[in-house]
Amino acid sequence: MQWQSIITNMKSLRIAILSHDPWIDLLGKALADLKHEVHHVEINTYHKPQDARDKILGLKPDFTLGRNYYDFISFHNNWSDEAGIEFKNLLEASQIPHASWYLDSPAASGNLFLRKKWLSGYQPNGTCFFVTDRQDMSFFHKLSLPTAHLPMAAERDLISRQMNQDKLTHYQTDLAFVGTPPPASGHAAISFQSAQAVAAYYANLDGQKLFEVMVAMKNSGYDVPPTQPQILEKIGSAFFNFYTTFHIAPVEYHRERARLEKNIHQLTGIAKLPIAIDYRYSYYQLITSLWHFKKKGIRVYGGPDWSIWLGNYQSHYPRLPFDTELPEFLRAAKILFCLTKWQYYGAVHDRPLMTLVCGGFPLTDHREEIDDSFRPGEIVTYHSIEEADQLVDYYLTHESERREVIQKGQARVLANHTYHHRALDLVRKMSDHFSL
Repeated sequence: MQWQSIITNMKSLRIAILSHDPWIDLLGKALADLKHEVHHVEINTYHKPQDARDKILGLKPDFTLGRNYYDFISFHNNWSDEAGIEFKNLLEASQIPHASWYLDSPAASGNLFLRKKWLSGYQPNGTCFFVTDRQDMSFFHKLSLPTAHLPMAAERDLISRQMNQDKLTHYQTDLAFVGTPPPASGHAAISFQSAQAVAAYYANLDGQKLFEVMVAMKNSGYDVPPTQPQILEKIGSAFFNFYTTFHIAPVEYHRERARLEKNIHQLTGIAKLPIAIDYRYSYYQLITSLWHFKKKGIRVYGGPDWSIWLGNYQSHYPRLPFDTELPEFLRAAKILFCLTKWQYYGAVHDRPLMTLVCGGFPLTDHREEIDDSFRPGEIVTYHSIEEADQLVDYYLTHESERREVIQKGQARVLANHTYHHRALDLVRKMSDHFSL
C-alpha cells in the first residue's frame, strides 16, 4: 500500500481519544502517523461530566474515539453510572461524533442490563460502533445502530525493531505460551493436580454465583424457586458437564452455551447466565491445553501463579514487558501456542498477528475469519488439541516449511492487518457516515 500517496490525498482530522489502553493507544499512534491530529483526553481526571465535556469541546475534534462503552462509566473513572450517562448525553448534545471500538464482544462487555440501558440510549447519528468479530455486527444492527467491522491488528513498526541478540538466545525454546494466569481465590491453599480439578473449581464458582444471585433476587421480592442446597448441586453439575465436554469448536460452544443458558433459566428463573462463563471457559480450555503440552516441556510465561493451575509445574516464567522483552520472545520461540478467547465467535486475535510481524511462528486455533484474513500457507491453525499436538511435532522437524510460513504470514500481516490499515478504515467509515 502506498501510504505516502494516501496521506497526501487524505483530509487531516482532529481526533480526541477518551480511552487509555494498549490497543487504543496503538490505533491512536497509527492515526497520528497518517497525519491526523490526535489528542488524549484523560476523562478519569475530571470529577464532573461537564468538565470533561468542556475539555473536549475546547479541542473542537471532528470525532472522539474510545473502547467499548467503558469511556463513559465508572470502570475507567470515578463517576457513578448516572454521571456516565450524563456525560454521554452531553457529548451527543454537542453533536460530536463518537467512534466506539468493541475489542470485546458486546455480549461479554459488562452487565447485560446496564449494557442494554446504555446502548438503547445511543442515537444513530451520534455514534458508530466498530467490532472486532463480524458476528457481533448483528447485535448493533438489531438496535438500529451504525456498525462496521474493524478486526484486531499488529503494530507495523515491530518489523523494523532492532532485536537484542542476547535476549533472543535467552528465549530460545521449541514450544512456548505467554499470557496472564487466571485469578484464583485463596492462592496459597489451591494447587490443582488435574484439568478435571480446574473444571470442578470453575463449576463451583459459577454455581455459587448463580446461587447468590437467586438469593439476592428473592430478597428483592422476585419470585424464584427455593434456594435449597440441591438446586446449587444441580447447577454445579450442569456447569461441570459443560466445562468438560466441549473442546476447540467455537460454533458448538456457542450453541451449547445457549442451551445451558436456557436450562439454567428454567431451573432458577434468572434471565441471563453470568457473562463470566466465557472467560472461565476460555481459561479452562487454555489450562487443559497447557496440561496437555506439559509432556512436551512447554515454557509458560506470565507469572508464578501458573504453577497453581498446572500442578506445581516448574517450567513457568515471569511476565514479559511488552516493549522490552515480548518481541524477542515471540521471535525466539520456534512455536508459540495460541488460543483465542471464547467470547469471540470467529475473530482473529492480535497475538498471532503480532507474532508473525516479529518473525515468529504462531500455532493458533482455527476461527472463521482466519480464512478471510490469510491465504493457505500463511498461518497454521488447529481444530483440536490432538491436531495441535501433531502440528507441533511436524513443524519442529520441518524447519524450512516453518520459516516459509513465517515469511508468507508476515508479508500478509504487513500488507493487510496493521494498525495503520485499521486507522485508515476507521477514518473512512467515520468520514462517510458523518460527512466529515
